[in-house]
Amino acid sequence: MMPDFPEAVSNAIAAVMADIPKLAREETNKHANYKFASIDDFLDAVRPLCAKHKLAIVQDEASFTIVQTMDKYGKPSDWLQMGFAYTVATAGVSWGPVMRSIMVRADMGSQAFGAAQSYSLKQFMRSLFQISTGDGEDADSHEQSSIASAPVKAAFPDGPHKNKTALDTAITAFCTHIAALTNSDDLESNISENTPTLAQYRAHYGRDSEHVAAITKQLADNRARVANRAELPADADPVPLDPQHEWSETTVRLVQQAQACSSTNGLNAWKREAKTMLDTLDAVEAAYVRGAVNDKAAALKAAEITAAG
Repeated sequence: MMPDFPEAVSNAIAAVMADIPKLAREETNKHANYKFASIDDFLDAVRPLCAKHKLAIVQDEASFTIVQTMDKYGKPSDWLQMGFAYTVATAGVSWGPVMRSIMVRADMGSQAFGAAQSYSLKQFMRSLFQISTGDGEDADSHEQSSIASAPVKAAFPDGPHKNKTALDTAITAFCTHIAALTNSDDLESNISENTPTLAQYRAHYGRDSEHVAAITKQLADNRARVANRAELPADADPVPLDPQHEWSETTVRLVQQAQACSSTNGLNAWKREAKTMLDTLDAVEAAYVRGAVNDKAAALKAAEITAAG
């Protein structure tokens, strides 16, 4: 329930309410099959009337709080409670701020945060001006549900490693090690020991992915190499290893620059500046840089959410 307004603010709100039309539901949610009035519909209806009656609505920056709940499997699930403060003013008289809170999954990314911000503003205007969007069903309650339950990235698969970085590091170490083995027993023993890691890698990237295909090829190549080695005399020179890949100077510099960014805004600005250089890299080196940038972006976002909470 809204508290009492100063008289000047109350009169301006009443004037807007007297002129505001019923909003048609023009937008369709394709996933849940319902229609709703979008934030643009609300703003198109409200802005001219607020300007006419000299009424201003200000949405301040959000505050963030991490709230841990349990998902349907009984596992901890982090949610982000986003609080938005609103101030309403007219003719030098103001009222506010008042807080409204929206819950979104903490790992949903900036698009979900923007959707929550728009939803909060729309519901504030709906409450403030008593805006109707058609029949008695509150379609926007479905819209809010879609914000909270929108698809998120799949959970990291169970296994010996806690995250993607640890898993990728373990796979790199495994590939480096088996490339140095010279007999079949040692090779097969090491592959067996790393079966849980290989299974987690397949589960994370997908059995048909290029990542898993590359590992499968390395296993086959090393088995062939060891088999060929077994046919050589005992005093033969070691079978030379394939040369290690060396990243280009541009690739190394781009990764170092990305890692040096200290904020999400700084990283985004760097990405815009580095795009031309990134486009000059071949597909493998470009993918390597993008992977490093994505890991840095995830680390910065986690740090910023923690600091805000």
